[in-house]
Amino acid sequence: MAEDDYKVSDNIFDGNYAITRGYHSKLKYYGVNIQKGFIVFGSFMLAIQTQDVIFPTEQFFQFVLFVILFTSLVTYLVLPARTGGTNANCIWYFLTHRNRHYFPIDTGTYPEFHGGADKKNKKRFRR
Repeated sequence: MAEDDYKVSDNIFDGNYAITRGYHSKLKYYGVNIQKGFIVFGSFMLAIQTQDVIFPTEQFFQFVLFVILFTSLVTYLVLPARTGGTNANCIWYFLTHRNRHYFPIDTGTYPEFHGGADKKNKKRFRR
C-alpha cells in the first residue's frame, strides 16, 4: 500500500468515518463528572424533601444531621475505588459474588480441615 492511503484526507465525503478520541469521554465540569454530581445533588434534594415525612418539626437537629450524613454517604458511594469502579460497585460485587458454603452442624457433615493440603496447587501464571 502506498503511503498516501494512511493519511487522513481533508475531504469529509470520502467515506472515512471515524469516531474522535474524546467522543466517549465523560462530561466533566471543573474535573467533576456531571452524572455523579447530579446523583449527589439529587440525594441532597431527596433528603431535603423528606423533612416533613420523616422528621417532626421539633427534631431539627436530627434532620440536619440526616441531610449531612445521607449526602456524604452518597458522595462516598460514587467516588472511584482502586479496582476501577465506584465504591458502590465494590460493595455490590462483594455481596453478590461470594462463595457461600453452608454445612449443617448437627449432622456432622462439616468438612475436616487439613491445613489446605487437599486443595489443588493453583499457580498464578501458567504456561
